[in-house]
Amino acid sequence: MTINNAVIGVGSNIMPEENVILAEKELKSLGILKKKSNFIYTKPLVFEAQDDFLNGIFYLETFYEPLDLKKKLKEIEQKLGRIRQSNKNAPRTIDLDIVLFNNQIIDADVFERYFLKNPIIEMFPYLEAVIQSSNYRNNFLEVSQVIETIKSVLPNLPIAILCAENWFTEKENFNEPIDIIVITNTIDNKYQEEINSQLKNTITNLIVKMSLLSVEIKNEKYEKNDLLANIENKYPAFFEQFSFYKILYGKYFSKKKLKNDY
Repeated sequence: MTINNAVIGVGSNIMPEENVILAEKELKSLGILKKKSNFIYTKPLVFEAQDDFLNGIFYLETFYEPLDLKKKLKEIEQKLGRIRQSNKNAPRTIDLDIVLFNNQIIDADVFERYFLKNPIIEMFPYLEAVIQSSNYRNNFLEVSQVIETIKSVLPNLPIAILCAENWFTEKENFNEPIDIIVITNTIDNKYQEEINSQLKNTITNLIVKMSLLSVEIKNEKYEKNDLLANIENKYPAFFEQFSFYKILYGKYFSKKKLKNDY
């Protein structure tokens, strides 16, 4: 079974200190709680006629995949007395949301809300380029569609999916591309071809092309090129943890923004 990494955003403004502690205990039943941020009080952002929120994040290693994990989080919310109302910004005992999963941004609030963004960057400094990427933020829904298409073809969940603008564009002439890196250990050329076929058929407003790189890391049985050196420098934790990677790498960009054909 694959061990997945999930960052859970936490918020409470009904008996918040007590309920955050209870939520932490419940989350430990879903996997290994590796880290937690400092929790801070924040002002309500939309519905202001309520108490301040206590916000922070938990970093969880779990065997659960996203849909099952989300279901478990909702069960914890219900157990701790969360009552959902027509006003989605109403006070709550606890709010538990997956904001990152295997380094992929799941919730667009990560780009904007400092009580999520700041602790994530502090906990995972290599994700700063992702979170600060204005192009990724502005095209979040489109890029998420691309990512879901890729994941639908792969036989197993990737170890990590990372994307941001201008990481590996020194020798390119494209206008504001969004780079994407898919790190997995279960893929071969047939999946690369199928992914490119699916993207070509389903994505109309983005131009996408993926390339497959097979890299044996620990034994150094590959010739380092600029791309691989950049990936290894930015994500040493992945390269230290796994002995063999398969890396899909591509660029996404809107046809509207292109100066030249791809």
